[in-house]
Amino acid sequence: MRPVAAHVGVDPCATVQCGLGQHCTVNEYGVAGCRCELWCPPVVTPVCGTDGTTYHSECHLQRHACVSQRVVSVAFVGACGSGVGCPTKKCPVGGVCRERYGRAECQCRECAGVYAPVCGTDARTYRSECHMWRVACLEGGSNVALQHEGPCGEYVAK
Repeated sequence: MRPVAAHVGVDPCATVQCGLGQHCTVNEYGVAGCRCELWCPPVVTPVCGTDGTTYHSECHLQRHACVSQRVVSVAFVGACGSGVGCPTKKCPVGGVCRERYGRAECQCRECAGVYAPVCGTDARTYRSECHMWRVACLEGGSNVALQHEGPCGEYVAK
């Protein structure tokens, strides 16, 4: 990905196409580039990835997928090999499989009340990235991805 220099009044990220899970950021010189979020909260809620690997949390799975540029999603909540029905259950985009009373159920994510607006590829502004995935799930797995951080139509420098 080549850096793109900013012009006054133009969103430098508008023409940048980032890879899987990456988002566009602009440095102090106005140069746009793609990056993966490398920090995850120190919360351990194991998830099993579709690659058969157990991750400390969904954030760790997403970070791995972004850095490796491989499509990996949550197969189910819990360590791989511990699920009864979740390994074969397909959930909509933004949904996760949880085992409840011995049955595999798809559930939409629960999101904290954090306000960190993002713009989806559907040109809608969401309260946070988690909320974007939750809406996708509630709408039956709509095909949306992260366009950039900050509200749609507004350039937010980092």
